Amino acid sequence: MSVEFNELQRQSYSNFDNPPKMVSWVIEHSGGLIKDQKQAQYFLLGFAVFCCLLSGIIFFTGDNDKDNFDDGLTENQREMILLEELEMQR
Repeated sequence: MSVEFNELQRQSYSNFDNPPKMVSWVIEHSGGLIKDQKQAQYFLLGFAVFCCLLSGIIFFTGDNDKDNFDDGLTENQREMILLEELEMQR
């Protein structure tokens, strides 16, 4: 008794035949600097890392001094408000 298999022809689909749209866009708009899919993927990875680092720097190095804002009041008006608040606390 022998076993026979019907082998189906499989079509291999390569990711290089149809690259993602972002990769294609980078290749088309790089002005010839980026020539293939692998270079475009590395560029996009580097760009994502750069954006994350930049946003972290902006977020963590922001001005934390909350008293450093312009509320439109003069110095005399601020003093009057402080005196009124002190009188209310008594």
